[in-house]
Amino acid sequence: MNLAAAKKPAQNIGSVADWGKTLGLTRQAAFSRVRKHGIPYVAKAKIDFTVANAICEASMNPKEQDRVALSRNGGTAAIERPVSELGKLQMERERIRIKREQAELEELEGKLVQIDEVRAYESAMFAQVRSAMLVIGSELRDDLAALTNPAQIEALINGRVNQALLKLAAWKP
Repeated sequence: MNLAAAKKPAQNIGSVADWGKTLGLTRQAAFSRVRKHGIPYVAKAKIDFTVANAICEASMNPKEQDRVALSRNGGTAAIERPVSELGKLQMERERIRIKREQAELEELEGKLVQIDEVRAYESAMFAQVRSAMLVIGSELRDDLAALTNPAQIEALINGRVNQALLKLAAWKP
């Protein structure tokens, strides 16, 4: 077998610029990634492409991971791969931001109300109910003292309670 005719294995060690070319990056972007991710040099101005790729992929956000996968696949759809921890955190932060914005929108549309507003409304409503119910006894005491028929007493009390409840039903804070 002719060794010269055999294909050379893929180059795993080379310059930062060469590594950047394999990823479709400019020279400046490749050097920036080396500094940003702390990729170690194996020789003077040489890096191990396999190590550099592993370090970069472990710390990339999902958008960067998709862009790199697309460049490696010749522009075709990205292949499935696990998402880095940083990517998971960024996706969770994005989900939280979206939920917060949806809640703000629903509040502006009147679908949601702040809990403090609800508590203030409850307090005012219960104060109104309490005051409306407590005056019934003082308003009816003279009329009740004159009555001896339990059915008339019940009808008088029920009538006055119903008036108070109707008044409360129409109450607006």
